Amino acid sequence: MRLVVALLLSALLAFGAAKTYTVNLTDRYKVQDKVLEPGQYKVVVEGNQAVLKKGKEDILTGARVEEVNTRYRNTAIGTRLEQNTRVLTEIYLGGTNKKVVFTEKQS
Repeated sequence: MRLVVALLLSALLAFGAAKTYTVNLTDRYKVQDKVLEPGQYKVVVEGNQAVLKKGKEDILTGARVEEVNTRYRNTAIGTRLEQNTRVLTEIYLGGTNKKVVFTEKQS
């Protein structure tokens, strides 16, 4: 699985079609069935999937980039509470009118 994620990430970056963003998480959050520990993550989005990368850890998940009518001043996150666990649902990209929306399943 790690090899597949690494190959996918390499292919996305090589073709230049992927969008890369950075986000700092100050707490633990869940994306699908994975737990994201606090720290800085690179988020690479291509089509309907994203790779969240921190050090040697790569997490592949479903995602899309959406545009909104207003510009976000700062990068921030959207979450929901699910059985006492914070679930990461969106990343609002500071200085842009874009957000990364995480989907339930990787398509």
